[in-house]
Amino acid sequence: MVKQVQENFERRFEKRAPSKLNLHLWEKKAFQTGSVMDTKHSGRPRTRDVAIENLHQSVLRSLKKSLHKRSAELGISPATLHRVLKDDLYLKAYKPTVVSELSDADHVNRMTACDRLLQTLISYPIDQR
Repeated sequence: MVKQVQENFERRFEKRAPSKLNLHLWEKKAFQTGSVMDTKHSGRPRTRDVAIENLHQSVLRSLKKSLHKRSAELGISPATLHRVLKDDLYLKAYKPTVVSELSDADHVNRMTACDRLLQTLISYPIDQR
């Protein structure tokens, strides 16, 4: 009986048939569950799948929030949050930095400082350098 099933399988799907053991396991599973498909596995649920939409809404509300603050707010680990941002939402986490703007007065002050430093170095004895 198993040989006939294997031959039919190979003819229909044009590939090697499953072993006798696998056919028996499929039969047992089909009678128990009504399907040969794998059942849902128990274990810890994936937070990443649930977090994508919440994270997307959070980012739209506030672009400047840090990764760690957003992580605490949403109850997601920073590593998961970073992975979702990068892989699913195609965003990059960045750390905002404060940058001083240079004005025209700053240019004059820098030139003055450079001139003073140059004069100091020129008048400094060579043997003490």
